[in-house]
Amino acid sequence: MRASDEDRERVVAALKEHCAAGRLTLDELPGRVERAYAAATLPELDELTRDLPGRQWEPAEAAGTQRGRLPRVPGTAPFTETIEFDRPVAEVETEALRAIAPRLARYGFSLVTSERRVLVFVRTGMMLRTHRVQLTLHELDGDRSRMTVHGTAPLGIRRAFAQLRT
Repeated sequence: MRASDEDRERVVAALKEHCAAGRLTLDELPGRVERAYAAATLPELDELTRDLPGRQWEPAEAAGTQRGRLPRVPGTAPFTETIEFDRPVAEVETEALRAIAPRLARYGFSLVTSERRVLVFVRTGMMLRTHRVQLTLHELDGDRSRMTVHGTAPLGIRRAFAQLRT
């Protein structure tokens, strides 16, 4: 079965937890995180946590994500939002930057990539934890567009993206 962006983020979060607990070294973590983001299938993701105790993640389908509700889990957590708009992609990109970028900046995120309708924000936090939020825009038929956002972020950021659905 193919892995989703949310599946990858769940595995990366689990790997970071295992590193913080001392089960992975700081030298091992970046390689596993890179392999997680490159994984195309769920078995590839399983391989990254096979030697670690307990299953620290579950596929997005099994996690029962609720698309109609605002996030409630406090702290920093993985998330994915897909939102369709009845507006051109350029307008959606401008509005997202206007509405979301200042909030990301308040939380310490910096825009590191802005090309081909992909915006990547990164925050390097304490204890060598790096959080990443990627916003990808797609043109649909006519003046419609789709925004897909995924990453690991504090509750305020996750809620801000979820509120764009309304």
